[in-house]
Amino acid sequence: MSNLFAGYLGLKLNPKTFFAIYLTLVSSAGGLLIGWSLWQILFYEAKLLFLLFLCFAGVAAVLTTSMPMPSGSGITYHISAVIGIATVPLFGASAAIIVVALQGLCTWLIKPAHTKTWKKSWSQLSFNVGMDVLAICMASLSLALLRTKLDAFVFLQATVPWLVAALAYNEVNLWLLIGILRLQHGATIHPLAIWREEHWSTQIDVILMTVGGALLAFAASHYGWLGLTVFFVPIALSAYAFRLYVQQMQAHLDNLDQIVNERTASLQRALAQLQVEMGERQRAEAELRRLATYDPLTHALNRRAFLEGAEQHFMDAKRTNSNLAVLMFDLDRFKQVNDCYGHAAGDVALQYFAQLCMTTVSETHLFGRLGGEEFAMLLPQMDGASALAIGERIRISAPATTLTVGQVNFTVMVSIGLALVTPADLRFAQVLERADQQLYLAKRQGGNCVLSDANHP
Repeated sequence: MSNLFAGYLGLKLNPKTFFAIYLTLVSSAGGLLIGWSLWQILFYEAKLLFLLFLCFAGVAAVLTTSMPMPSGSGITYHISAVIGIATVPLFGASAAIIVVALQGLCTWLIKPAHTKTWKKSWSQLSFNVGMDVLAICMASLSLALLRTKLDAFVFLQATVPWLVAALAYNEVNLWLLIGILRLQHGATIHPLAIWREEHWSTQIDVILMTVGGALLAFAASHYGWLGLTVFFVPIALSAYAFRLYVQQMQAHLDNLDQIVNERTASLQRALAQLQVEMGERQRAEAELRRLATYDPLTHALNRRAFLEGAEQHFMDAKRTNSNLAVLMFDLDRFKQVNDCYGHAAGDVALQYFAQLCMTTVSETHLFGRLGGEEFAMLLPQMDGASALAIGERIRISAPATTLTVGQVNFTVMVSIGLALVTPADLRFAQVLERADQQLYLAKRQGGNCVLSDANHP
């Protein structure tokens, strides 16, 4: 809407410019009405009674209550409108304007600055006073007009004008405030949401202005300063009680915020500690799984993990009627290596041979240490000739590298037994047993050879 208006005028205005224009218009209109109202004081008859109204406006400034809003601004509640509207039947709209303007000035001077609710700037003073002045002016005109129209109806004249005036004041005041907040904070301000949020306080203000304003006007016109004072006291006390209630609720909310922040910080610390503990637990579980799966010396599968994986491959091969070969290895003269060169040399030999085998097989093959110097390799989807070729390659490669431990140099040779899955096999243990038998025969023949349980071309 503002962009269309600016385009129509041929102007390029940003939101800050609209904010400044809006603030200036409201402040200027309020200033003009105040100037006119000050001139009207010269024509008042009961000037002392009006002075008492002004004194009560100063008291109202002390009883002012401010509440923070989500936008970072604040809304101020006061009873100056009750006092101001009560002056209309006696002095006219000008008196009401002077009363709310004086209350606004006194509040600005007395109330200490607050980051959220009361920033105490000249622009705030001019806009707040202008906003209240425009609102009370509309309320005063509504009251005077309806009192004239309902002159023949005593009961209606005593109720309806005050109710309409109270509604007019609150709605004009609230929507002028919403307008400045919208221009100041942009789309983060939702006018209808604020209007609904302030609905509860509007009801209180309307009741207070309707009843309190009518009673003050009646007391002042019939009993003078004494009646005005007597009827003002309960209104002031109700405003003071409301202020105490708001302060107590605000202190409670601040304390609640502090508790929530402390609990949130505590939960965040607990969550961080839990994440650390979970990380440590996951690492510990991973280490346990590794220790339960792999041989710590050679990093090959341990006996249990190898046999479990081999059993699964065996079942798959039987179900699909596919090839499956097993190679069993035993390092030749390993006891002599340990006895002559020490256990450190034996460990180096085991590690070297395991690494040689693991670099030979693919990811689908299994390789594990069954115990001591015995190892096994499972070759899925592989016939006897291919498995025999792998065994020969490992047998030839094993002694090709000279191992050194301290001042000792030695090589590793290996005996290998090969077995294939047959239709008669019911368990993987049967296949492994035949491979072990071939390994035994290879050792009997002097080692460093590969023997198979089948004849191959």
